[in-house]
Amino acid sequence: MKYINTVLLAGVLALFGSCSMSQEVTLDRSGAGEVVFSVGMASYLGDVIEQMGMLIDPEAAAEAGSGSFFDVPAIREGFESNKKLSAVTVESPDRLSLNGGFRFTSVEDMVKQANEGTPGTQMISFSSTGSESQLTVLLNRATVSSMIKSNPELDNPLVQMFGPSSTEGMSEEDYLDMMEFGLGEESRKGIIASKLSLTVKVTGEILEQRGGTKLNSSAVRFDIPLLDILLLENTAVYSLRYR
Repeated sequence: MKYINTVLLAGVLALFGSCSMSQEVTLDRSGAGEVVFSVGMASYLGDVIEQMGMLIDPEAAAEAGSGSFFDVPAIREGFESNKKLSAVTVESPDRLSLNGGFRFTSVEDMVKQANEGTPGTQMISFSSTGSESQLTVLLNRATVSSMIKSNPELDNPLVQMFGPSSTEGMSEEDYLDMMEFGLGEESRKGIIASKLSLTVKVTGEILEQRGGTKLNSSAVRFDIPLLDILLLENTAVYSLRYR
C-alpha cells in the first residue's frame, strides 16, 4: 500500500506485533558488501494497519485493495535513489511479507549519503585504520530522531503516534498499555517478543564485538529488542572490529 513505501517503515510497523525482521550483512575488508533482508507481519497486524491506512490515506488504501501491504516499486525506487547501491532486488511474495537485498561498494559512503544533512547524529558509522575496520550502530533518541527526519516516508502520523518520538518519559508498562489500546490485545506479547536480528559476516577475522553473539571467527549476530528501539531509555551501542 502507498502508506508503507520504504523498508524502514515496513520494519517499524512489522515489529509492532508478532512479526519478524532480519538482515544479513556481508562485509569485506574494504567496506564493500551486500545486504539481504526480510520482513514479515502477523495477519492480525495487517488488519490493524489497513484500518489505519484508511484513516490516513483513504484513496491510496482503496486503490491498493487486497494486494500487498508493501509498495514494492516505491521501495525499490527508494533504494535505487542511493547511487551507492547496486543489484537491488525487492519482492513481496505474499500480502504480509517483504524480501530483498542490494550490494554496495563502500559501507562508509553508503552511510554518509543516507545521513546527509544530519552530522553528529549518525545511527551507523564505519571506519578503517590500517588493516582493521570497525562498524558501529548507535541507538539513542538523537540518532533515531535524525533517521526519521531524514526519511520523509518515516516522518508520518503512524510513526509519530507509536514511534520513539512519542515515548520520551514513558515507562515500558505505560507504552505497552498504549499499544494494546491502539493495536489490540495481541500486540503486547508481540512487542515484548519482537526483535531486529542483524547478522554481520566479514571476509576476515572478528577481533572484538559489543552487544552481540559471536557465531564464529567471522560472524556475529545482534538481536536488538524492539522495546529498546521504541523507548530509547538508554544509549545502546552495537559494534564489531575486524581485520
